Amino acid sequence: MCKVHKAIYELSNHVDSDILICTTGHLHFEGELHKCDWDADNNACYDDIITLKNVKVSNYDNQQTREYSWVNISSKRIDAFSFKGCEK
Repeated sequence: MCKVHKAIYELSNHVDSDILICTTGHLHFEGELHKCDWDADNNACYDDIITLKNVKVSNYDNQQTREYSWVNISSKRIDAFSFKGCEK
């Protein structure tokens, strides 16, 4: 399991917000973190994939923003992340 993947889910248990903000190269994501059921045998969680719901995706190159119901992000591609409410 990727260290970023593990850190995001561990930190999500200690913050008051489920809204994850992260960047991958030229994309900025902001959405509700889908909490996985780690103990389930039904594959509710996938290693190294972060799933966000109700997501706004902004492209730094062309300044466009799109909204999606679901987005899956490879945690290996995440450059930086925070939870909404943690910023100043």
